[in-house]
Amino acid sequence: MPKDAPTARNVKLALTVPDGWTATTDDTTRFDRVRPGDTVTAAYTVTPPGDPVHYAVLSATAELTQTGRPGTVTGRRAVQVPPPGLSADAYVSDLTLVKSVNGWGPVEKDASNGESAAGDGRPLAIGGTTYAKGLGVHANSQIRVYLGGGCTRFTATTGVDDEVGDNGSVSFQVIADGRSLFTGPVLYGSGGGAAIDVDVTGARWLDLLVDGDGDVSTDHADWADAKLTCGGGA
Repeated sequence: MPKDAPTARNVKLALTVPDGWTATTDDTTRFDRVRPGDTVTAAYTVTPPGDPVHYAVLSATAELTQTGRPGTVTGRRAVQVPPPGLSADAYVSDLTLVKSVNGWGPVEKDASNGESAAGDGRPLAIGGTTYAKGLGVHANSQIRVYLGGGCTRFTATTGVDDEVGDNGSVSFQVIADGRSLFTGPVLYGSGGGAAIDVDVTGARWLDLLVDGDGDVSTDHADWADAKLTCGGGA
């Protein structure tokens, strides 16, 4: 309470969370009087639902009466709830995609980008080699996964998917916790794959980006065999 503000009476604190979430507290949330310069607080335990929910807005409110008039003070905070950290080797396509931005249709898991519908991709193929695991995207794209600090390496074979023939021109970038680990040259259709092997030790977040080189209309790109080597984390 600001020192020059009137005394607040009948103060009630509350935290509003989205449907499916819970918020509990053992602290006092009702106060008969809060004098100028004083502070009252309540700590809440917030639990998200069981299904993956990555972003939410929490709203804290204080109802009060000053100089005989009721009022409300509200503060909002956006929060992010990551999936569990990784403690064993994993293919990226088996993880929750915390962020998934794609230039045409959805990102496809273990299939090429295909067309605009979900699940319309083909087996991943680069330079005549097919891959059972990986991600099919279309430039410009960004994928984010949560590592939790327990992984050491990220490996993949990257390239333009064979479904667009000689077309397509893309570059791949790997970013960990906002720090660029790899930026590759432009790769072209039917040009074969390029291996990526980078150190991600201690990284919590991993971003995989694909940028188009000019016209992106045929820029179907693959993160083939994209895999994380992990041994534990938090």
